[in-house]
Amino acid sequence: MAEKKNGYATEFIKGDWDKAQYLSDPQLDNVQAALLGLGTEFWALRRRMMVIESLLEQNKVVTKAAVESYRPTEAEMTAWNAERDDLIDRVFAVLHRVPEPTGGPAPSAKVAPLGRNA
Repeated sequence: MAEKKNGYATEFIKGDWDKAQYLSDPQLDNVQAALLGLGTEFWALRRRMMVIESLLEQNKVVTKAAVESYRPTEAEMTAWNAERDDLIDRVFAVLHRVPEPTGGPAPSAKVAPLGRNA
């Protein structure tokens, strides 16, 4: 049996995060969780692509091991963090939007596609 080390961390306590509801409708919680999950997966893929691009620019062989062990430079980290922040602003900013009702009557006819007359 492994000896228990003294430290500052506590043992893992599982929460009921999968049962928690934060928004007025549990389906909205599910959609938001899915959206955040997709954003996370997208950024992980985008970051791997940036690593591959860096390896190619350095004329290095691209292998899984090379991608996994790559350590970006300070300049790359700064640029990648800025790109990540820009992605978050572009994709997730709409979650902060508070809709306002529009004025005027409800549309009663279809709107013609751009470039075409009705």
